[in-house]
Amino acid sequence: MRAVEQQMLQDGLLPLTDEGGGHAQGPNSVTKQQEPHSMHSSTGPAAAEAEGRSGSESEGQEVVGSKSNIISDYLNLQLPPEDPISAASRVVSLGSFSKIMAPGLRLGWAEAAPHLLQHLMQDGVLGSGGSIAPLASGIAHSCLELGLLQQHLHDVIKPRLQMGCQALTDALRSEMPQCNFEQPLGGYFVWLDLGPKVCSQELLKLAERQHKVRFVPGKACDGQPHMARLSFAFYQPDELQEGVKRLAAALADYRSGAR
Repeated sequence: MRAVEQQMLQDGLLPLTDEGGGHAQGPNSVTKQQEPHSMHSSTGPAAAEAEGRSGSESEGQEVVGSKSNIISDYLNLQLPPEDPISAASRVVSLGSFSKIMAPGLRLGWAEAAPHLLQHLMQDGVLGSGGSIAPLASGIAHSCLELGLLQQHLHDVIKPRLQMGCQALTDALRSEMPQCNFEQPLGGYFVWLDLGPKVCSQELLKLAERQHKVRFVPGKACDGQPHMARLSFAFYQPDELQEGVKRLAAALADYRSGAR
């Protein structure tokens, strides 16, 4: 098996002109007096994020048993003129509805050459039951046919992700101007460069203990040790602003020698 890197979107889930607008999964929000305020999500595209890129690209527009161009249209994909999934191809493209239709929806789609799809369709579980999740599959199929998914993406998901991203990046520019990041063009996360002398894993321990704020250190996602991954997909703007203030205070303590 060979993994092939793809270019990131210029306008992915976030229309900056989106981990799920309140739909991406993550820890429950809490008050300052309770558990640590978390700025990370356990879900979302991982391969590209590990290198500090925030967009994600999927070529999947074929749901097994139902074709739809909603996904590719929504993601504004510039697909190559020739179909990358040729009859002789050994590539299987997988996608998930859990971030774009409903949180925790364990349902996805596969796109592959016909001879590979035949192997999937001959599986005993699919053959005897119709699918692994008949009810969820039926609901998703109807949403695609009726255009409800496209409406949900444009009316709910994209605006919510845009709002969260703008709130987080505005707070970072205001509270942590010494740190660098690239404005996300999609996805659910901001990759924050804390500086070459900062170990994000050590900072995380200090931030949790003293300032009740969490994030995902870069090495946890195969990223650089001085990077931090912050999620804007789950939290409200005021929570994101508060989280950045706490992170800024933790970083100031770290740079002053606190551990």
